Amino acid sequence: MTELFESHSLGPGIDTQQPNLARMYDYYLGGSFNFPVDRDRAEQVCGVLPCMNMLARSNRGFLRRAARFMVDAGIDQFIDIGSGIPTASNTHEVVQAVSPDARVVYVDNEPVAVAHGKRILRGTTGTTIVQADVREPEGIVSHPELTELIDFSRPVGVLLCGVLVFIPEDEEYKGTAGLMAAYREACAPGSYIAVSHLTHDEADPVTREQVDTMVGVYRGSGEHLYVRDRGVLVRWFDGLELVSPGVTLMDDWHPDANRSVDADSPARWLGYGGVARVV
Repeated sequence: MTELFESHSLGPGIDTQQPNLARMYDYYLGGSFNFPVDRDRAEQVCGVLPCMNMLARSNRGFLRRAARFMVDAGIDQFIDIGSGIPTASNTHEVVQAVSPDARVVYVDNEPVAVAHGKRILRGTTGTTIVQADVREPEGIVSHPELTELIDFSRPVGVLLCGVLVFIPEDEEYKGTAGLMAAYREACAPGSYIAVSHLTHDEADPVTREQVDTMVGVYRGSGEHLYVRDRGVLVRWFDGLELVSPGVTLMDDWHPDANRSVDADSPARWLGYGGVARVV
């Protein structure tokens, strides 16, 4: 699978010689939509935060359980913002397994992720990927390719899993709380919004230091990650009705038999997640 992927032409403007966040994340998840340069940079990250693969899988496990919760609650249209490459058991596979007519729009601001995503999703009904930025909610909710599938007069499931970690508290983009409010206001009552985010509130000192070093590695590559505490996430859900058990460690949110993270892995303490209903 990897050789086939690497040998394909991905079209003009897709640089396969520079590491890419979406392909690195795919590598953490055990996917095959990545190149040697992505694997090399991902291994550099894993060298300073050995549980990085587990952390990525914990985030993906949370996304899958949140999406399944929403479809079980009757949601049949979803927007996965900051999706990366839609592979490795992603949203459309989860929800369409339960509701075959469910519609899913993936959103990412990286042309690389969108180019790969379009190839992967070719021929998949009710699903597409569009290029847009999480910091511009008005542009997302009015995007013509998105509105072909998503009807905002009806409840929708919005997934913001692992994407706000890249967003600073910049007033130009309304800050993270402002973004959450904008997405809330765009959604009809009965919609759900899921969020997950990097933290080290409950980590031991060694792991906290590893997380800080990992953030530095990303910064050295021009990518900024922000570590936030539980209180920030709780405030993001102001005006929404939090689903029990509220904001928890990702792996503790509606756990199923297939735990994403080993009980003794430091990754267990490195992410919060929550789901809330628009009222």
